[in-house]
Amino acid sequence: MSAENLEIYFQDEERASGVISSKGERVPWTAVRSGGAAWFIVLHGHVDTEDASVLQSFLTAIRSSLQLKKAA
Repeated sequence: MSAENLEIYFQDEERASGVISSKGERVPWTAVRSGGAAWFIVLHGHVDTEDASVLQSFLTAIRSSLQLKKAA
């Protein structure tokens, strides 16, 4: 399973939130920026953690989107 769709509902310099989905499952997420550098991302829901690549895929998709949106 990998991230298929990412929605960002809110983002400013320090916070962001949205939903990521894959295979019909929607997982809400929030993120907080630490000192203007790294994003700390929290997934609010069930993600199959038996396969670490799933979790990594979700986190990478969110992090990349947040960085791209800031650059735009």
